[in-house]
Amino acid sequence: MLEIKKLLYVSAESDRIAQDLIREEAKITGGYGNAFRLAGPFANTINFSYFAFSSFALNLFLFLKYRGKPYLFLLILLFIASILSQTRSLLLAEVFLVFGYLFFAPLKKHFFYKIGIVIGAIIMISTIYTAGDALLKGSTSRIAKASSAGHSDSRPLLWITALYAVSSNPFGLTQADYQTARQEMFRVFGNSDILYLWPHNGIINIGFHYTFFGYFIFAFLVAMLLKTINKVKEKKIVSFFRLVLIAYVIQTSFHNNFILESDYAFLMILMLISLEAGNGTYKVQTVLKEKDLHSTRMAKLTTTKF
Repeated sequence: MLEIKKLLYVSAESDRIAQDLIREEAKITGGYGNAFRLAGPFANTINFSYFAFSSFALNLFLFLKYRGKPYLFLLILLFIASILSQTRSLLLAEVFLVFGYLFFAPLKKHFFYKIGIVIGAIIMISTIYTAGDALLKGSTSRIAKASSAGHSDSRPLLWITALYAVSSNPFGLTQADYQTARQEMFRVFGNSDILYLWPHNGIINIGFHYTFFGYFIFAFLVAMLLKTINKVKEKKIVSFFRLVLIAYVIQTSFHNNFILESDYAFLMILMLISLEAGNGTYKVQTVLKEKDLHSTRMAKLTTTKF
């Protein structure tokens, strides 16, 4: 697969792609690539996961709108590919999106239905967790492990360190400032991962790019999105858009890229929010215009009769 990727990217002049391929080759030659992780034509599984989540959300939206069987088939295919990628944040986001919709959407509101959805979600997660090795044909599975070569178990400490660094330097964070914060937090927790690993959280990384006040800008953006979502007339689509925002936060909270950077495909979902809200507004305006036109005609008829 690595050789196929090299052939695909032979004409691409990108230092980042070259570095990704070198890193992947080093993992394979060093024996770290024993765990099979599907990435398709992408340079790594993280980039594939961004594409997969946006595609999954888009197909779920189309299925909810039109109930087409091809969309359901693509959803199943994408979920299988997500399992083979062994990207736990992607799987968690997809499971949350589907079962969250079934739980919160205006479908059935009785108590036993809600309980059934919760139990179904637990069974789904447990099945993926326990069947990881079987699905991956005996290869080393990351799905069934909280800790891995990616130092997943230290991520909460990395998040705390990053937030401490940003809050300690609210007007701008330099490399020296971050290294000082790392050393201070290392003395507290004693975990060496803090000294050299990055936060692995796209939301926290906002503070690295836009200072502490970037979080307020992000909160304003979320508030505007929620306000736009509330203009959508179909309640099931309103539920879907709210849940897809939370699912996106779940996925990006475990990766080190900045929001909407490598996962720019998610912008398609954000555009759908505006389109759906605009369609609802257009329909309401059309109905009101028709009512006004009808009232004007009736007034003319009444005036003519007298």
